Amino acid sequence: MVFIVRYIALLMLLPCLVWQSNSVAAAKPAAGEIIDLDRVVAIVNDDVITESELNGAYQTIRQQLLKKKVKLPASEKIFKRQVLEQVILERVQLQRAAQRGITLSNPEIDRIIDNIAKRNKISRAKLFKTVLKEEGLDEKAFRERLRKKIIVQRLVEREVRARIRISDNEIKEYLENRDRILKKNQAYNL
Repeated sequence: MVFIVRYIALLMLLPCLVWQSNSVAAAKPAAGEIIDLDRVVAIVNDDVITESELNGAYQTIRQQLLKKKVKLPASEKIFKRQVLEQVILERVQLQRAAQRGITLSNPEIDRIIDNIAKRNKISRAKLFKTVLKEEGLDEKAFRERLRKKIIVQRLVEREVRARIRISDNEIKEYLENRDRILKKNQAYNL
């Protein structure tokens, strides 16, 4: 009797198993078939930007703009192109910063986050909750975004500072003419 019950149960399950194995086989690629896992959308020096990276940046920027009620470009294609240009620019800047030896350690990021929290008079936990709510970023993503922004900021500061040259004569001339320049630009409210 037990044998007959098992046999009937097996016969009832057999069509389900055959259907499932056929659907799994249909989902699997045929031997030698190429499956796109990700595509390279840009090459920046020796680095690549993949379609998944671009889509992630696109979604993040899109969500941030929508939350701030900023009007998006009419064409998704144009907007995606602008995001790609932004990702390429950031990648070039980060590569240049790496060449210049500009880095940011985890303890430095921790200090910066602590300072942001102190300036806003909130705890770190509250800061991360706010960032998650407003920008949709978890702590790891926020730290990485902050790291990139600060590295790029330090690169720009270093590059600009290296190009600014003020001679002693220019300083002397400014100091001599400072009072006259200030009096000339003085305004009165009546």
